[in-house]
Amino acid sequence: MDALSCARELARPIGDLGSRFYFAPSTRARAKELGLRSVEYYGLGRAGVLGDVAPQEVLGAFAFFSPTAIEHIYANARASLSPVTAAAHYLASAEAYATESFAGLEATVLTRVSELGERVLAAAPVGRYRLFDGYRAMRPSTGPAPRAYRVIVELRELRGGAHIDAVAEAGLSAAEASYLEDPENYALHGFGPGDVGDAARLVAAAPLRALAEAATDATMAEYYAVLSGPERDEFVAAVAVLAGAGHPRA
Repeated sequence: MDALSCARELARPIGDLGSRFYFAPSTRARAKELGLRSVEYYGLGRAGVLGDVAPQEVLGAFAFFSPTAIEHIYANARASLSPVTAAAHYLASAEAYATESFAGLEATVLTRVSELGERVLAAAPVGRYRLFDGYRAMRPSTGPAPRAYRVIVELRELRGGAHIDAVAEAGLSAAEASYLEDPENYALHGFGPGDVGDAARLVAAAPLRALAEAATDATMAEYYAVLSGPERDEFVAAVAVLAGAGHPRA
């Protein structure tokens, strides 16, 4: 498999897998223990890898959320819990989800996800993608399942960072990109009917989204190029095993 095909093949399963822990039952339970709603735990925990930063910085790193949504999921909750503390808990939630979901898989599968995926992550630049850099700076995850899942989470953030750059280069607004990605998430991300423009604008924006997606694939292909063709085949197959074993996103 060539690097571009690998990037395309992995986009959806890694995007899905890397977010499955966000609202898993064990993650929701930890949010409750911390006195947070699940969406606040998501906002503080995911953004907390940046440090205790201002909401405007989170808005830039999340990219496809409205300022109102960031206020709702990050700024308000920040008064009751440090984002840095929340990020440590959130990483532990990801590791707990991994243990629940993948501990029964063959160790060789988990090991290859970790070994091959970490080589891809190491090929990515430092200082270009903020959430990716934040996760890379967190303590390492140990144990076969948590380590493998950490690779998936970081690859999701890596592609997310590349996609933010590609969307900006294509000239799409955050609202347009969010709507064209998923109209349901558009509302969940805090946007309303007046934010995206009229139908004619959306029709014109659709090809730009396709260009942004292609550019994201091309960037990710640069990172997957560190693997040989057979290793890319092996990595895609191993990720598929994880995708089939993990509990679906709630």
